[in-house]
Amino acid sequence: MVQAQKGKKLANKEKQKKERIEKQHSWNHGIKRVQRYLGLREVRRGHLEAIRAGLENSGLEWADYDAAVKAAAAKLPPATAFHPAELARFEQEGSVVFVCIDVEAYERNTKLITEIGIATLDTRDIASIIPGEGGANWMSVIRARHLRINEHKHLNNVQFVAGCADKFEFG
Repeated sequence: MVQAQKGKKLANKEKQKKERIEKQHSWNHGIKRVQRYLGLREVRRGHLEAIRAGLENSGLEWADYDAAVKAAAAKLPPATAFHPAELARFEQEGSVVFVCIDVEAYERNTKLITEIGIATLDTRDIASIIPGEGGANWMSVIRARHLRINEHKHLNNVQFVAGCADKFEFG
């Protein structure tokens, strides 16, 4: 029974490790996609296939062929670039509007919504704007709205979090 339990624990650890790696890959994919939407990352499709096709008839052994593909890919210019004093270097992928919604609930009864914050950024609006340090110039294009629910205006979070309903700072 002890061996069976150890086996289950080991299998569970392996499963958690696999899930963690998959989640990290998903985050990386999402970040790269956002960078392409903002024009901070080049849209590269088929670049590895083109390198492989160019080396296909080279007569290299598999290990040498794989190393040659990696070496050729390493020589490609960087796919990302952020220079705060220059326009985004790459063409934006698609026409995207980012929408962020933040909902605040009362700490004693989370079914009572006290505030809603909505912010939008249309990527077409930033195409001709130099980002500035940390994207500060792009921040000026974000449209934000703060809504307080009148029926719950008297409810203020103070015990578990510092409620600042009257100090809306951009979402």
